[in-house]
Amino acid sequence: PVDHQMTKIFLAILLAVAACNAAHVLMERVPSCVRARTCADHDWHMGTRATGTDSLTLTFAVKNANMDKLNAFLATSATADRWMTRDEVRDLTLNVEGGKAVRLWMQEAGFVNIEQVRSNFLAGSLPVAAAERLFRTQFFQFRSQVAGRSIARALAYSVPAEIASLIDFVDGTVQFPQTTLAPPIFNEVSSDAVAVNQTTLALIDSTYAISNNVVASTLATQSLFESLGQSYAPTDLTTFEKNYGIPTQDCVTVIGPNTPSACSSNANNCVEADLDVEYIIAVAQKSPTTYWSIKNSVLSDIFLDWATAVAETENPPYVHSISYGGVETASGTTVSRCDEEITKMNAMGLTVMVSSGDDGVAGSGARKSETGCGFNPTYPGELPHIVSVGATMGPEYKSAEIACTSNQGGLITTGGGFSTVFTAPDWQANFTSYFIKHGTNMPPANKYNGAGRGYPDVSMLGHNYMVVVGGKTMEVSGTSASSPVFAGVVTLANAQRLAAGKKTLGWLTPDLYAIATAHPEVFNDITSGENNCAAQGGLKTICCSYGFTATKSWDPVTGLGSVNYSKILPLLLAL
Repeated sequence: PVDHQMTKIFLAILLAVAACNAAHVLMERVPSCVRARTCADHDWHMGTRATGTDSLTLTFAVKNANMDKLNAFLATSATADRWMTRDEVRDLTLNVEGGKAVRLWMQEAGFVNIEQVRSNFLAGSLPVAAAERLFRTQFFQFRSQVAGRSIARALAYSVPAEIASLIDFVDGTVQFPQTTLAPPIFNEVSSDAVAVNQTTLALIDSTYAISNNVVASTLATQSLFESLGQSYAPTDLTTFEKNYGIPTQDCVTVIGPNTPSACSSNANNCVEADLDVEYIIAVAQKSPTTYWSIKNSVLSDIFLDWATAVAETENPPYVHSISYGGVETASGTTVSRCDEEITKMNAMGLTVMVSSGDDGVAGSGARKSETGCGFNPTYPGELPHIVSVGATMGPEYKSAEIACTSNQGGLITTGGGFSTVFTAPDWQANFTSYFIKHGTNMPPANKYNGAGRGYPDVSMLGHNYMVVVGGKTMEVSGTSASSPVFAGVVTLANAQRLAAGKKTLGWLTPDLYAIATAHPEVFNDITSGENNCAAQGGLKTICCSYGFTATKSWDPVTGLGSVNYSKILPLLLAL
């Protein structure tokens, strides 16, 4: 139910902001799910007013400079001899004058301990009472049971017009850290169970025509995003490799927290991370792999925090996979900024894969109740500068590859839909518009943003993966498997290019659509399945009234389809 007291306070704050002089600009409001207490990706609930004397740390996202030039470089990068270096990207996009103006304003406003925490991000502290006057708002204590802590946040805020034109947002005002993870669906496999209907590396290789899993060059590096308390156990990786005939590899570098002992106490602590590590390493063997774990992030948005950190790292891994996600509409203005930071990564020759979600068009809020139904695009799986990866099933049953859906026994439903923030890019627009005109069983047009960037881009197997967690074998299903598998495929292709003296693939997404236009035969077109259901989440699987239906060519269920590696590799080498 909607918190009526919070609604009254929210309206009062908006009226106060409106009454302010025109020199102030209303920047953001909290997402509506905060007031309704229905946010699918966090459990922050409002309490009493924040104490006026408490110190509050806020971070100003100064606008990036020269993004037009960076995008122009990407548009012509095919003819460039090399990618940009970290320093070149940083120097091009550093907003020197904007940063100086914001810092000066912060100093005059009474901020202390001002520092640049990331490129174009300035943090500083001041008392809550001073922040309330400065931003024409009120701060409240919000408590998360999952995180076990409280934070101060507002319901809306405004800034002076001269500052509004220099920043994208002020972090620490209306942004809420993600606290909950919609995990992949898994079950323990009995030790005496017959090995049938299971997805292993052998099945992946045969389905996608991968003849050699060893990278042609160890310069082809890869990385996994991890967060929300997940850990992986090196002993689980070793057992997995032994069980499935994969060469033992000691090539994982850990950045951030990791607690391997947590895996044996509760599989939920590690199933996501173990799945990621075991399968990206299985597909792209001998590739130096980084386990990039985020905790106590500088910014509220863990994905933005990660992207800014990678973009500021000298010689970061070339391929990245993210098996996590939230809700686009609940993430506010950080969504667009995150895409800009990933654009910087693209300019450095990096490729980012992201799971498209496990709950169809609705998102994880529909796992427990029909009230969560609707069209709720995922984030960051809908960003234009990533490759969004959906899930398929079928080959594990020795049958045709179809969309992975919970109402057909897939346990999860591949996520897909259209962004409400980003319009369809030029390189995708022909595909999305064709689907809108010719798709079957289409939902009412007013239910979704048909002009938006469509996702996923591609799909891979996502059902019944054999994963070792805490020493036990689990059957795991989710786009959490599809993303690291496709990332491993990209690493294999990168390795071939590097061995031939070529640069890495970088921003691969437009190239996939160009290849699909000229050589559709390299994709396994998936034409069966509908994504109106959520993942299995209780006594029954919830299927919503509307979803999208897989059809010929691109669709917001499985994208362009899965890939035939032996066919697409020559085209990727020719780029």
